[in-house]
Amino acid sequence: MRNIISAIAIVIIAIAIFTAASYFNTFKDDYISSVLKFLLCFAYGYILNLYYDRRSFWITSTVFTALILYILFPFGEYDFAFRFPQTSLILLSFIVGYFWAQVSIAFKILLPILVGMFIMLNLKIIHPRYSMKYFSVNKSALMGQSIYKYLDNVSIVDSMERKHSVYIDGNVRLLEFYFKSCSPCKLKIPVLNQVSTRFKDVKNFKLIKIENGRIDDFNDYTSYLKTNRGITLYDSAGIFSKNLGIDAYPYEIIVDKKGVIRYIFDGFDHSVNNLYYTETINKITTLLNE
Repeated sequence: MRNIISAIAIVIIAIAIFTAASYFNTFKDDYISSVLKFLLCFAYGYILNLYYDRRSFWITSTVFTALILYILFPFGEYDFAFRFPQTSLILLSFIVGYFWAQVSIAFKILLPILVGMFIMLNLKIIHPRYSMKYFSVNKSALMGQSIYKYLDNVSIVDSMERKHSVYIDGNVRLLEFYFKSCSPCKLKIPVLNQVSTRFKDVKNFKLIKIENGRIDDFNDYTSYLKTNRGITLYDSAGIFSKNLGIDAYPYEIIVDKKGVIRYIFDGFDHSVNNLYYTETINKITTLLNE
């Protein structure tokens, strides 16, 4: 009975950890998210060691591991690699907490240092690189296609409801598709502004944000303009996004001077800010020099 209660408690605690850490990871700060995961899992392991025997440890830790694997790895092999560092942190924290009372003072000093190094390695190198690979789309049917194929019956307007063309021959365009309440879209705005500023004096490049009119009405669009710098247009009925088959946001397309879709970036995470900026600058510069 005690093991069953322990298993149920594990499920509740694991869900709470995942929910809280995911909130901080998405909306606040990766460091807070990682430290929160460590502290909660460490505390759980420590308390488990105080009140349960070794048999309970293996039973509950197995349930804990299975639950974490179920939550974090439901999609496939690549997603396993993408999420592995964070899950490793959770399991490592749990084990450190469980054995904390049994290790020497030297280990108690060393272990937090090692965990801190792991967090830094994860946040600065592992997670951003996996994220960039995850968001960069290389096998889409859109790659290598002309942007003109997807402009049939499309009405793109500005805040004065004047029609605009999203592409002009001989120009490079970064088209950013979004909707107003999209959290990852909001996270991406600062780095998009940096990219726009970097090329502000380049006449044959423009970064254009396109709001989906199938999701947001025109009032949403005009109100969002007050806090959104740069060229922002409105896809009146969301037909442009529909023609392109976009079903996740933010969705970025970079078009070369001949109107060919060359790069696609689907989604965003603030952990990739620096890598995204560097790679996007390189992509645009390459297309401008062709």
